[in-house]
Amino acid sequence: NPDAIVAIGIYAVKDYRHDYRKVTTKFAIKALYLFQPGYCEAYRRYIYYSYQYRKIETCEWEKCKSIYSEQNKDSMANIPCFYSRNSIRKAVAGTPFAWSGWHQYDYEDMVKFFSLYARYPVVEYLTKLGFSGLVIEKLNGNRTYSAINWHGKSLFKVLKLTKNDLNEIRTNKLNISFSDLKLLQLSRKDGSNFSVKEAYEISKTYKYYLDDIERAQNYCQLRKLMNYLDKQYNKDDKHYYHKSYVLTTWRDYINDCIKLKLDLKKEAVLFPKNLYQAHQNTIKQIKIKEDEALNQKIKVRLEKLNKKYYFEYQGLMIRPAQSTLELIEEGKALNHCVGTYAKQYAEGKTDILFIRSMEDPSKSFYTVEICNNTVLQVRGKNNCPPDENINVFMEAFKSEKL
Repeated sequence: NPDAIVAIGIYAVKDYRHDYRKVTTKFAIKALYLFQPGYCEAYRRYIYYSYQYRKIETCEWEKCKSIYSEQNKDSMANIPCFYSRNSIRKAVAGTPFAWSGWHQYDYEDMVKFFSLYARYPVVEYLTKLGFSGLVIEKLNGNRTYSAINWHGKSLFKVLKLTKNDLNEIRTNKLNISFSDLKLLQLSRKDGSNFSVKEAYEISKTYKYYLDDIERAQNYCQLRKLMNYLDKQYNKDDKHYYHKSYVLTTWRDYINDCIKLKLDLKKEAVLFPKNLYQAHQNTIKQIKIKEDEALNQKIKVRLEKLNKKYYFEYQGLMIRPAQSTLELIEEGKALNHCVGTYAKQYAEGKTDILFIRSMEDPSKSFYTVEICNNTVLQVRGKNNCPPDENINVFMEAFKSEKL
């Protein structure tokens, strides 16, 4: 095929550990590539040098699922790799690949570039018209956000831009990325209509949050959102290390509003005057709501737990925890982590009991965890183990109740 080019990967070894005056180069073909317009494929085999037998050992050929460079594979990680640009120049002469713009790239050993060009000839347009940065992003495996049409027949259809957009890019000498293009397209979808330069500047701040920005369009226009985020940052920068933190706070606040079934069609709910305070408020409401659900489950369990575990002996008593608040207060008073057991306790995965003095039943003393009728732990202040009196009490409790 006069339009096709091939590449060969060669594994070479020079072993100087024996007679260094008679060293020969040993080599074997490691990889084979075929590139032609619209199609490419590669075969590869595992190769290693046997120091014992002083020869290269080869395995069976395998067809590759994708084209990739030898320089990035684990088997070649510590082996120097090289490729010949002069060889490429000779190979592409007289083929469509000569016009690919390959000479503007020095990416790994270039096989991934020719693979990309074989599938998407539009790489030529992008390269010659100053958008090689997009090609490099694609080669690096960066996210493209479906921002361009790789099968487009013209630059305008590929980039989904107008002539005015291209003029603005060239006038301002902008190095456009996929995130810039995606943000520009999103703004035009909801009527915000950012200019290319606006999208370029906004993307500097929010390029890692485009998914959040796209979801925000379910509630508002992007231009309105950007104005709101700027105002919140300018008047309350002590809570926001970076502008993007305002966006993530607003995102989390909106998620809380959805859980609390607040009306996001109301302007005051969607864009509170003080975002930070509003978010702190929703966090508390979510916590209360979650605790209510857990407390309801605990309440259902309490009657059985009291019958099963309530016990008095020598001035001490033991009873089940009655709520998530009790667990939290117990953890604070005794400086241990029982407060984190609320979910497991509510769902019956474990049982949490409190040991109290009969003279002062409201004061935290010791905490007990029981699972499958077995005492797992007894902990006092600062996670201390039980003293002799508590051990005696627990033996009596186990004998009577377990």
